[in-house]
Order: sequence, then C-alpha cells, then structure tokens
Amino acid sequence: MRIVTPAPVSQGFAVVREPGADHPDLDAAKVSLGVLGVVSQVTLQLQPMFKRSVTFLERDDSDLAAQAYGFTNDGSSFTGYPVVGYQHRIQASGSCIDAKDNLLRSSCPWDPRVRSLFFYNTGFSVALSKAPALVADMQRLRDLNPRALCSLDAKMGVLIRYVGASSAYLGKTEDSVNFDFTYYRSYTQGRPRAHSDVIDELEQMALRKYGAVPQWGKNRNFAFDGAIAKYAKSGEFLKVKERYDPDGVFSSEWSDRVLGIDGSPNIVHKSCAIEGLCICSHDSHCAPEQGYYCRPGKVYAEARCLSVVVPFFLASSAPPPPPAPPPYRRAPEVAPATAASTPTPPLPRLCQCLSVVRALLPRLQRTAAASRAAAIPPRTRSSSSYRGVHTHPSGVHYVEISSDDTRLRLGTFKTTHETIRAYDAAAWRLRRPRAQMNFSDARTRQQAQHLAPPPWLVTEEDHRIQRRRECRLLIAEADEHAMVVWRERFPEDFATKNEF
Repeated sequence: MRIVTPAPVSQGFAVVREPGADHPDLDAAKVSLGVLGVVSQVTLQLQPMFKRSVTFLERDDSDLAAQAYGFTNDGSSFTGYPVVGYQHRIQASGSCIDAKDNLLRSSCPWDPRVRSLFFYNTGFSVALSKAPALVADMQRLRDLNPRALCSLDAKMGVLIRYVGASSAYLGKTEDSVNFDFTYYRSYTQGRPRAHSDVIDELEQMALRKYGAVPQWGKNRNFAFDGAIAKYAKSGEFLKVKERYDPDGVFSSEWSDRVLGIDGSPNIVHKSCAIEGLCICSHDSHCAPEQGYYCRPGKVYAEARCLSVVVPFFLASSAPPPPPAPPPYRRAPEVAPATAASTPTPPLPRLCQCLSVVRALLPRLQRTAAASRAAAIPPRTRSSSSYRGVHTHPSGVHYVEISSDDTRLRLGTFKTTHETIRAYDAAAWRLRRPRAQMNFSDARTRQQAQHLAPPPWLVTEEDHRIQRRRECRLLIAEADEHAMVVWRERFPEDFATKNEF
C-alpha cells in the first residue's frame, strides 16, 4: 500500500509511506477512515482462476436462527456492482452515465439529477456466536408487526452477509454476520421514517444487547457513540494516527467524535431522534406535534424508540357515540331533612369530592369532544357509502382518489374505518379542503395518515391484469356451477371417483 501523509516544511509538506504486507502499520491503514492520509495505491493478492457451479435452492427460513453457522460455508460470494470509471462518475452496469446525448432518459438510479433513491439503510456486524439469538429476537419483533419489514419490496427488509475476521485495528475481531436494515426514508427534513419504532428497536437491540459494531459508512450519529471502545486495538490505531498526522490535517470534528478523541457524536436537541442524532430520553426528542413519542421497545424493553401513539378514539374501528343526554324532567321536590333522614356528609369529604370533579371535568369534556370528532360520518357521502370507498363482494374494502384525471389506488383494508382514513390521508396530501373528506374535523394531517399507505398509480397494465383475473374467476365460477349440476345428475360418478 502507498499512502501520502502530511509532513513539516523541511520534508516538503508530504511523505510517501509504503507499508508492506509484514509492516505493522498496514493493519492501521487497512481501515483508516481517511484520517491517516491519502491512499494512492493498493496492491491486492489474487487467486488463480477457477470454475464454479452455482445451484439456487428455495427453502423455508423458519430455522434461520439455528442455521446461522451453516450459511458460512455455502460457497457463495457477492460479486455484483463492479466499479468502472472515476469515483465522481461511478457506474455499476451499462453506460447510463456516459450517455449524455439523451439527457435523463438513460440516467442511473444514483444519478443526483433525478433523486430516485428513496431508501436508506443502516448496517451492523454481530459476532457469529451471537447471531442466532439476534435473529430470534428479530423474528419475535417481526411477528408483532409483519408489515414493518416489508416497506419497499419483497427483496428489501433485512439483508444478511458473512464477514471473516480481520487483523485490521478497526476491522472485525472475529467472524461476524452483517445485518443491513433497509427502509423508506423521505427527503423532507424532520419527517419520521416509516415504522420508526421497529427500526429503532432493531438498531438499539443489535448495538446494546448484542454488542454489534456499526458499519463505518452506513449509520447515524447515535450508533457511533462508544463504538471505538468495542475495538480492542483502537489504542494502537490512534498511536499510528498520531505519528502519521500529528496536526490533524485529515481529521475533523466529526472524526474526532467518532474515534472518541473529543466529545460524543450524539447531538441532543428538540426532535433529534428523528434524524438519528440521539436516542430519545424525552418526548421532546421525538415529534409529539406529529404524534411521535419516546416509548420503550416491545421485545428489547431497554430500547427507547420513536413510536406513533394513536389516541384511543382513533385506534378503535368504530368508537361509540357519546351517550345522549337524558330528557329534561322537573326535579322532584325534596322534603326538608328530619332526624330520621340520611345524615349530611362531613364538610371536608364534600369539598374533596367537589375538587375531584372539578379536576376531572375538563378531561371528560375533551374525551367527549374527541369521541364526537372520531365518530364515523353518516353513510350519505356517495353511492359507495363514503368518499372514494368501494366494497368488493368478498367484503374487502378498497379506496382510490382522483388527481388531475389520474386515479390513485390507495390499497385494500379489512375495515371501513381504516379505508376512509386512508382516503382522508390522500386528501390531506393533495391539499383538498376538509369539506371533501370523510372526517372533516380531523385535527392534524398525521392523525389522518397513520393508517395510509403511499398512493399507487393505476395504469393500463393494472387494468389488463385485473380483467384477466376477473375472467379467470368467471371461468372458475362456471366450472364450480357445472360441477354441482353434474354431481346432482350423476352421483355415481362421484361415488366411483370417475374423472369429470
């Protein structure tokens, strides 16, 4: 390896160092985070070419935790994404970046001009001996909310890779399993990620409970807090750093915090947990104005997660309306108290009861107002009962909304309450007036969006697929009807199991 490090004026401001395979500084330069100098050349040790046969097998992953060791010797390796070209014009397939004549028609997903990558991922490495227990806890958390790990498509969620031990000072000290959590992330600053409570718990569970080390380039601030202490030879790395760059030319405030030299990478302020700058310890670190509060984990109770807290009147499918007030009646005349009447309660107890009623009265009034606001509107909105809501003969509800002559399908739901909430969430996004919503008195956009999936554009291909499905259903129904008729006319065929 050839690395250029700073030097005093007497040495020409720079020194070229070439640590060889047996040089002790090579273990520091292998994973240097850029704080030692500029790596200008790397010599790799290659293996002779050989042939390999790969067979793809599909199997159930219910025993994934028990098979954690078994996958380490499956003979497969990751060879995708070959890097071609200069770093500022990197490409991994095709010639999409170099095709300048057709503008954006052949742009790559990572092209900064189109901003098409809308996901983010964080990575951790767990010792192989602890990986089965972590996978078991992840499966328990998944069972509580299966939708949380299906945020993008069938290939995303949790990616697992195996990494061998390294002699690098900041490398893996033992054989490990890499876990990549991939999830949707909005470009809008201050907007929480989808299913943030599950992702937060997974990250903190890996870091704190199982002693995982964060991937140096795929994490947020809080993950690096105390991470340098997990490397047994971090002190040796800092000694090499002091010799190579004593003035800190290649260091920064951020690198000093990550390496534990000066301060912590955590930045605590309002809403810091949304961007991963801290682990919440107070509701103000989340976004209470958007319905997100700091709550403990569901499987790993010591975790502190950015969780959506849905009010009771929103969580229930059909909250009952407040009881109607009793009809007005004249109060009966009360006879004057006599000696045989019930004695009057003591004055201190009476004052205490009045104070309790006075304290609870505002809360009861708010609860009653919230119940009235959350009641399902009368079924007089449209021919389908509610705005944008359609009911399939099977009993499943689906919802869609129109925007500029384009139909946006919002998904299917089991209950009417979820369906009309999804329509209102889309109406909020399209800036529709409240009069065009099912719940015109929804207090915030977040309350209307807590059950809403992202819109789905209905294309002509979707219509063709739907027509083919309906055609198959009609054929199947006709076959079933013919089978019933045949059974009634020729029962002996079914008794002898003759072919229909």
